[in-house]
Amino acid sequence: MHGLAQGGRRLCGDGRMLGGWYLECAVSASGAHPLDHFLVDFPTLVPPHLTVNALGVTLWTDPKGVTHVVDLIGEGHYPFVPDFWEEARRMGFSRKISPTLPVGKLSAQSRFLFIHNKALIANPEALMPHLDGTHVCPTGKRHPGHTNCTGLHWWVTPSATPGTLTRYLGEGEYELRGRLGAGAPAVRYARAIFASVPITGISRIVGQGGVQGANQAQFAAAQQSGLPVYAVPV
Repeated sequence: MHGLAQGGRRLCGDGRMLGGWYLECAVSASGAHPLDHFLVDFPTLVPPHLTVNALGVTLWTDPKGVTHVVDLIGEGHYPFVPDFWEEARRMGFSRKISPTLPVGKLSAQSRFLFIHNKALIANPEALMPHLDGTHVCPTGKRHPGHTNCTGLHWWVTPSATPGTLTRYLGEGEYELRGRLGAGAPAVRYARAIFASVPITGISRIVGQGGVQGANQAQFAAAQQSGLPVYAVPV
């Protein structure tokens, strides 16, 4: 993993905004770990004490004193977990934040904790007999067949077009790994944490003039964190 994600159209919007602040993590085929290494398997139900904002991100400090970024992925843009994850596989992670977010609390140990309302599959035992093929855990764990492995999402998420395994991104498409057969019960979901991803940089999207005026104070605040800070041309 390395610093900057890619710009461009995503399911949540047409691209990064001039003047916007973004927390980022890029992906690389030559990185130390495959992207799927950062999936939480099994998905973890959101603890009652963890406040989650419906819009924007939330900072949460764990018992060891490390501050993390909690991000609820909206179903309106990403109806299912694979939609978000396959987009990140191509473009990296780039999450817009308020310029007033106290990013100075972040450090090199900080992570994105991604939450989705459909992250945990609550009835895997009922679904397993209806899978088209045998699903494989993306994190390499060898689970019994009836578990709610995170990888099961790539088998139970509906395709965009009947008879295919195709779903569409903001730019391009991706393929699911299997499907549920006829007569399968409805999938039951619960809100959960499905990924824990390192944060590798803070970016400010700038124009041709670069960083000027009041933006300098915002950059100084970002530089108080333990993360690299970048000025990225729009």
